[in-house]
Order: sequence, then structure tokens, then C-alpha cells
Amino acid sequence: SAFDSEHFMREADAVLAAEQQQQQQQLQQARDEPGGQAGDGVAQGPEQDEEDVFQPSKGNVAFGSAADGWAFRLDQFADMYSVKLGAKPAALAAALWGDWAYLPKEKRVVRARARGGQAARRTMFVTFALEPVWKAYSVCDGEDAKAVLGPIVSARGLAAQLPAKVLQGTDPRAALRAVLRAWLPLSEAVLGMTVAHLPSPAAAAPLRVPHLVDGGSNTALLGMGGSSSAGIQSVAEASSTAEQQQLDEATSAEVQQQLERTYSHLCASSSAPDAPLVVFVSKMVSVPANLLPRAPGETPNLGAGNAAGEVFLAFGRVFSGVAREGARVHVLSATYDPRLPGQQRQTAVLRGLYLMMGRALERLPAVPAGNVCAIAGLETAILKSATLAGSPAALPLAPMTFQAAPIVRVALEPQAPGDMAALAQGLLLLNRADPFVEVGLSEKGEHLLGAAGEVHLETVVKDLRERFARVDFQVSAPLVAFKESVLSGGEAQEGVVIKPAKVVQAATPSGCCLVRVKAHALPAATAALLDEHSHLLRELVEHHGSRQQQLQLQHGKQAAAAAASWRHQRRSLDGNDGS
Repeated sequence: SAFDSEHFMREADAVLAAEQQQQQQQLQQARDEPGGQAGDGVAQGPEQDEEDVFQPSKGNVAFGSAADGWAFRLDQFADMYSVKLGAKPAALAAALWGDWAYLPKEKRVVRARARGGQAARRTMFVTFALEPVWKAYSVCDGEDAKAVLGPIVSARGLAAQLPAKVLQGTDPRAALRAVLRAWLPLSEAVLGMTVAHLPSPAAAAPLRVPHLVDGGSNTALLGMGGSSSAGIQSVAEASSTAEQQQLDEATSAEVQQQLERTYSHLCASSSAPDAPLVVFVSKMVSVPANLLPRAPGETPNLGAGNAAGEVFLAFGRVFSGVAREGARVHVLSATYDPRLPGQQRQTAVLRGLYLMMGRALERLPAVPAGNVCAIAGLETAILKSATLAGSPAALPLAPMTFQAAPIVRVALEPQAPGDMAALAQGLLLLNRADPFVEVGLSEKGEHLLGAAGEVHLETVVKDLRERFARVDFQVSAPLVAFKESVLSGGEAQEGVVIKPAKVVQAATPSGCCLVRVKAHALPAATAALLDEHSHLLRELVEHHGSRQQQLQLQHGKQAAAAAASWRHQRRSLDGNDGS
């Protein structure tokens, strides 16, 4: 068949496995010999690295372009070519990422690496995956779009998904995107990879929930009352005896029972009718009010709204129970304590539930556990994130942690002084819409905006100008704040511990030189002397600069004199030659 070499691949793998096993046996025999070492008389191979978690052959890596809206996994191409090549999709997916090449004339698979003076062959990944995509992108270099993309449309059966005028348009880039999105949809590649390799909410809940409710007070609260749940016992064991003793003895048994019941439903991701509702809101999403779908006769006001025409929807996941439109919930902050239900808690009504399909929203009457949704009516109760519960006897879930932090800060100033209020309100809305943004006021009264990088800064400034503030403003250069000081041991205040100076070392690329630097604070007397005679230092610097200018001027005069002398001698020589 076209894939008889699959048998050869299995034999090659068996040979390699046998050789590896033989080497391991030799190493073990060398260790077992009296006085023998692992490396005596036995050639040790390189240490075997652990198997990579992400491998394209496993189907958990996708290749694509988010800008053009397409992506693919190796198993997708394996399914496409398995019938044509007469191979199993799983074996073909492994060969597509390996060092294998396909010979169409002989209809077999061979090693792609060069052997015996032969040139290296193209791998199957290049032949079957990259070259079709490269050929499609050739339309951007002036190739005829219909001649290049037409065979792809006909061979893949995409005619029903694409109108005929797509290939006849004047924009080849638009035709390329339309064909690739129909042939290799980005959504199918990413969603299929998620479904195939990530656990379902019910399977992941027992592993996820202990981390979501992890913490000193939460752990201790779940450990009280002698719960029979194995998950609760494992969490209770993590808390120390000291934490158990510090618990408030006034915690009622009824509240404790409700906490344990909620925890058990969280671990099961239960959507039973009697399951308590627990929803974690990870961020607030700003959506234009006119994009919200409404029932016939319904008023468009689903929240507080704002002058910019934006409505904030709470984006979150239902971990337990069923979220229903119109239900009243308790909004719990990250520091909420169920023993003090009157603090860090407020109530709100779920005025609308939506399924977010990219930029589109679909109205839902209810959302069971394990699903993500957008919720309207919470913009006055939640700033960025919170936990929604159906009862005050619930534990707040751990807030999200981000690996990125605002590292670029700029100052904003409106072009017109009368727009200062609109700019301040827009910054507040932007702060809610983007979890990475930081806003504040400087000591001088300037409005500060912090972003995670230059690209992020450009995005948030555009959103602020076009969506939230809707006024024109100036953006300063990135600000750098110096807020560190160095103290010597004698200058430190009482109770302040001075850490020893850190030694920083660096080596040259050749490794010949090693430089060690250690910073110490100047003595107080020396620093005071320099401050008192700062004018002398300034004069020294200015004198040094003027001296440098004088030297440069003198060198320039000398060079000009030398050039003039050379020209005079040249003219004299020319005159003598003429005579």
C-alpha cells in the first residue's frame, strides 16, 4: 500500500528500543560490579530528556495566523491524506512531524536526512502542510488568485461555503483569507484541540477547586465540623493546628454544614436543582449598548450604563448550580468571611445572561455549571472580579493572578481643559474594562495610565480616546520614577535592618575576564560636602567642557594650517614642472 513503510517505522522503533534497553542493562551491570562506576568501561549516552508535554504529533499544538483567521493541527492534515495515502491517521500524524519524507513514485516513506551523498529530502510536514499554505499565499506576490485558489476550493469541496465572486474580486488578500478560513477555520482548530486535550469541567473540578478555595481561613473553615468528604479532609489536613485554634468559636454548625455542602458541589461541578449557585467573575467586559440582544418590547437599559454608550458585562464561569436570569445573588469580595456576613458583601440581580460568540452575544435563560457566560446588571457591584453565590454561607474563590504587570506609565492631559472630567471618567471605565491597566494621580495632579507594554499602551490609549473618554488628549513620554535610596549603616533609623551589599558579577563573552561590582553608600559627611559645594562641581564640569572645546578648536586650526601648507607646496611643485 502507500504506507507499507509504517511496518518499517515500527521495526525501526523496536530496534532503537532494543538498543536503548541494552545500554541500560550494561550500565546497570557496571554499577553492580564491585568497585565499578557507571562510567567505567561503558559508554554513557546523553541524558534522556523528559518527553515534551506539547508536541505537534499529539495534536496539542496548532499552527496558524490569527490575523488571517486560519489554523491547523497535524491530525487534521492526517485525516485529509489518510485515505489518499492508505495510512492510519494516528501513524500519519506521527510521521508528519518526524524526520520522514514521502516518495510519490514509490509510494513509500523514507528517512528525510541525507545519506550516502544524497541531498536531504523535504519532510512530510513541508510537503503536505506547509507547501499548500505557501502556494495559497503566493497570490499576495502577484499570482492569479483564481488560478491558485480555485484548485483548493474544488479539491476541498469549499464551493458551497464561498460565493463565486470571492475569487473574482480585485483584492487577492481578501480572497486568500476567505479560502483559508473556509478550509482551515481557526475556531475548529482551537476548539477541537481544547475538547480533545483538556479535561471537562466535571473531571477538572476535583483538581481545580482545592486551589480555588486555598487559604488559611478558608482551609480552616472547611476543616471544621468533621466533614465526611475526602476532598474536604485533604484540604483540612493542609491547615495547621494553630490555625484551627484561632478560628472563631461562634461559627454556627449550620453555616459550617452549608460550607461543606457547597464545597462538595463545587468538587462535582454539579448543576443539580438543589446545588448552590457559585459563579466566579474574572473580568468586566465593555460592550456597546446597542449590541445587546433584547426581547421584543424590552427596554434597552440592562445596567447603569454610561455616557459613552457602553455597558459592562461580567464575564465568568459557573462552578456550581445553575445561573438563571432574574436571580438575586450575593457578590462576595476576595476577603469575604462567612462568619461576618455583614462585611464585604452586597446583593445584585442577574438582569441578563449571554453566550459570548466572539463579538456576537446570544441571550440565554439559564447557564448550568461548567459553562462561561456574560452577565448584565453587575456593573455597579463589581469593579474587576468577584464571586457570586446564592447564599451568604459561601467561600470566595481565589482571585486571578497575572504574570504580567504594568511596566509602562504615561501622563495624560486633555487638549481642552473643559474635558478633564470626561478624561477622568473614561479612565475609570478603562480601568474596569482592562484588568492589566492601572490608573491614578501623580503628586503633581497628573492622570497616570499604566500598561503592560508599548503595544498594550497603544491599544488602551485608542480605546480611551474612541470608546470611553471620547475626547482628545496628549500622551507624555514614558515616565520613570526613582523611589529607591541607599543608606549606610550609621544613617539607618532605629529598627530598620540594612541588608549587606549585593555583589553583582558579569563575565565577558570569551570568559577571560570576570567583573565584580559592589555598591556602597557614601558617608554622610562626604554627601553633605558634595551638596554644599555643588557650584564648584558645576564649574569643574563646565571648565572641562570648555577645555575640550578649546582643544578641538586648536586641533582644527592645526589641521587647516597643515592642509594650506600642503596645497602651497603642491602649487609650487606644479609650477616647477611647468617651467
